[in-house]
Amino acid sequence: MIVIDVGQGDAIVLITPQKEAILIDSGNTLLGGTRVLNVLHQEEIQLLSRILVTHYHEDHIGGIAEIVRQYQPSDGYFDRGRDDLPITASYKTYENIAKEKRTALVSGDQFTFGESSFHVFVEETDSDDENSRSLTFLVTIGDHRLFLSGDITGGGGNPPFQTLDLETALGSEIGDIDILKVAHHGSHTSTNTDFLAHTTPEIALISVGNDNEYFHPHPSVIDRLIASGIEVYQTEKGFADRSDVHIANGNIVIDFFQHDYEISIQKSE
Repeated sequence: MIVIDVGQGDAIVLITPQKEAILIDSGNTLLGGTRVLNVLHQEEIQLLSRILVTHYHEDHIGGIAEIVRQYQPSDGYFDRGRDDLPITASYKTYENIAKEKRTALVSGDQFTFGESSFHVFVEETDSDDENSRSLTFLVTIGDHRLFLSGDITGGGGNPPFQTLDLETALGSEIGDIDILKVAHHGSHTSTNTDFLAHTTPEIALISVGNDNEYFHPHPSVIDRLIASGIEVYQTEKGFADRSDVHIANGNIVIDFFQHDYEISIQKSE
């Protein structure tokens, strides 16, 4: 698995030994497509099986248009479907690309990819917050359990912009995990204490851009992770330098074995 350094955005790729890939999000319009394609070329990917879309913000779907000029997903695009939230320019571009090759996922859906199994969670909510409608994925690879959290919310924020706490119940349902892809780039709206207590990850991965205007990752989130004994890896330093986390300044690579895994850094190209 590779957490691709797409600056301020998210893009993760899982790769089989046969050089088949599945992509979860695609980064932003500025860097996402180029950075994802660089990884797909570097890893000599022969087939892109499917593209999973956690939600419709530009920093998660902006790179798709560039990617599909070279890699059309053989099984199509998988998302939460269309709903009542406002249509943005980035969503309209995505909808025009996906067309009839689009499949809506619902909570409880399961599928396999190579030796990985995916369990889909999407919380029922009337919130008009796009992040709260994120698809999330519990991924099992061998003995390992990973949680890919999109931008799901955990009740943080400042009134009147307090977010819904969807994380606590979700954490209770999924239970112990080994690796957490931290929600919303380490925003203070996510990664609450109860969620961490339910899931007890060993490793936290944060995809974030340098000197961003959103204070990502928020110091309070890093403090919670460190206080819970979780080792933190970031693609970039984000809002501020810290000496108690690993700053990749590139892609974060995790190689899985049956009973163990190994983390390494791959410089962005």
